[in-house]
Amino acid sequence: MIKQLVGIGISSLTVLTVFNFPKAAQAAALACPPGVNWVSNCTSGSFQFESNILLNLDIKPEFLPPGLPTTVFPTHIKGPRSIAIGTPVDAIQNDPVLGNVGTVDGKLDVVRTETYVSVAKGQPVFLMGKTVTVVTGDGVPDLTPTPAGSTPPYVSLSASEYIKQRTDDPTLADQVFELFIEAQGTNEGVLRNKTPLILRSSTPLTQFPFINSIDFISTDITTLYSAGPDGQFWTGDEIAVANLTPNAQGASAVLNLRAVPEPSNVVSVVGFGLALGFLAKSKMMKKG
Repeated sequence: MIKQLVGIGISSLTVLTVFNFPKAAQAAALACPPGVNWVSNCTSGSFQFESNILLNLDIKPEFLPPGLPTTVFPTHIKGPRSIAIGTPVDAIQNDPVLGNVGTVDGKLDVVRTETYVSVAKGQPVFLMGKTVTVVTGDGVPDLTPTPAGSTPPYVSLSASEYIKQRTDDPTLADQVFELFIEAQGTNEGVLRNKTPLILRSSTPLTQFPFINSIDFISTDITTLYSAGPDGQFWTGDEIAVANLTPNAQGASAVLNLRAVPEPSNVVSVVGFGLALGFLAKSKMMKKG
């Protein structure tokens, strides 16, 4: 079911990316321009990022290949990430993952975001040259879990995220990711987390998408499980295989995000290239 949901999402994203970008992404480079109370001025849209991820994996000894020491393995993976942003609200209340965010005070100072597709790859030392793929997102940029009404831990790898204006400075905001991830290609098969991986922006945001790259850091211990004998997650027989464990700097995971050029610009370049090719072909046919 997981692969089906992710596959459907990626296929839908491909169509969306080539033919039908969200209006906000076409019309302007920013969903949230900088300024005082900028979170309250956000407009919905979808944006593309490049992600570089560090995972500090503490694998249980019984799952390590023979000859490898029991240690924490810093694992680097990278890949594209698509994030949707909604419109500002007064507060988020009673969310099954986020809980309550913000205060009901009449100020539109919170806005939801959602990583709806992220595929990052790398070659951890403990896999002896094999590639691991870490997937996040349910493939649908609707800011809600898929299928609707589901409860955590989400089968569809739904991401719960938000941007919240700072109370001490209305020109700044913080962004938080709470992610369910799936690691594919490990020696123990597919691994997933039962509690969300929580990452917080290390520096304040002044707009969205941000100009420079930003690190999002987790300081928590997050356990990764295999599905267990029945091959199904969250039926009670899962096996704890590894933990994301804080390093000497206190980070168990670091997500570095950098915004890539606006999708509409990419389409314009492709269209321009196709137009040049068509003109060149027409000229050749005339000469013939």
